[in-house]
Amino acid sequence: MVEKKILGLFVITILALGFVVAVAHFVTLIAPSTINEDISIRINISINNTDSLGTTQNITGINITLPVNFTYATGTFGTDIVVGYNLTFNDSLLTITNLTAGVVGNASVRFVWFNVTAVTPRAYNITVVTSNSTKVRNTTYIQITVNDTSAPFNVSVCATGGNVTNPVPYANLSYNSTFWNITAYDNVAIDTVNFTLFNSSGVWNSTLIPASGLNVTINFSDLREDQFYLRIIVNDSNNNKNTTAINFTIDKTAPIITFSCDSTSLLAGELMTCSCTATDVMQTTVTPSFTTRPATAEAGTYSTTCTATDEAGNSETSTINYEVIPTSRGSRSTGSSSSTTATNTATNAGTTTGTQGATGGSTGESAPTTATGDQAAGSGSAIGNTKQGLSASSWAWIIVVIVIIVAIVVILVLKTKKKSNTYLKVKSR
Repeated sequence: MVEKKILGLFVITILALGFVVAVAHFVTLIAPSTINEDISIRINISINNTDSLGTTQNITGINITLPVNFTYATGTFGTDIVVGYNLTFNDSLLTITNLTAGVVGNASVRFVWFNVTAVTPRAYNITVVTSNSTKVRNTTYIQITVNDTSAPFNVSVCATGGNVTNPVPYANLSYNSTFWNITAYDNVAIDTVNFTLFNSSGVWNSTLIPASGLNVTINFSDLREDQFYLRIIVNDSNNNKNTTAINFTIDKTAPIITFSCDSTSLLAGELMTCSCTATDVMQTTVTPSFTTRPATAEAGTYSTTCTATDEAGNSETSTINYEVIPTSRGSRSTGSSSSTTATNTATNAGTTTGTQGATGGSTGESAPTTATGDQAAGSGSAIGNTKQGLSASSWAWIIVVIVIIVAIVVILVLKTKKKSNTYLKVKSR
């Protein structure tokens, strides 16, 4: 009895193995097993319907499931299947069926092909399920690798130091050292970042830094005044490279200012003209800020400035002091940019000559004057800052007086001489 049971199990096992062999379908990827990202590639698959028991079981259905990140190119499907078939594509599933005659006959090999595009590099599995007329299914996983061919992207360069952040190309910086932070992204991983800093003499510094993430930082110190060119090469793990470059200038010297005005002492209301130019060691053009015609409307002591700031933030200021004289103090000499003083300026609070009564009338003789400032109401004396000058009529009167005095002197001399002559004549007689 036991022997019969053992024999029965043996027969069942043989039949089961035969059934598996009978429905064995060999699915093979012909080409390619490796594709590049973002490129449409033709996938060619062979389907071998092998039945070692000699039965006539045909493959009636083929289901091909594409992995995530794969896109099927509509209209690219092809096959050498000789019987009619139904072809459908839904989402990521490609289905070829003929439930009556089958699509792959027993002991025959057929091929199917189509185009796909993969966007993310890594290894994937394409799943192929074949089934025969008895609904027995066979599943095969075809591995395909998508290569990374894209260089690192979205590379940003941030430089910090002093008070400047994120310099634009050809920026002027005024500090000795700079920290450069590089941020980059990649489909796989960033491997290294190579920094090469050039100046007018050649390579100033070259440093290769392994990347542990998306950010890499380097510090360049002891930078002298010069024009620099920084080249940054970001390399991913598949040797795809992104090259970024930026130009900048280290400028630590303030502009040189030449500032002048045509006069530093002038009457109220007179025009004063100033000019200013600026030059810089590292910058071709620097525009100074100044006032061409400073204020001269009111008397007083003033200053005017010229300021020049270069693109690196270095600044220089030059100052000129000037005096505005009240018009009541007379006129000043002109034609010179140096300070001048006005002539005929009255001093000691400008008290007028002579004695003035309480009514404000003047007694005695006094030269013509103009009194300014405060007058005491009860004192009758004019007190303030005064300034006088001899007019043309005054000079005329002075000349007349001198002429009269000379004439009187001449007459007196002639009379004295005549008396002397008369005396001599009487004595001689």
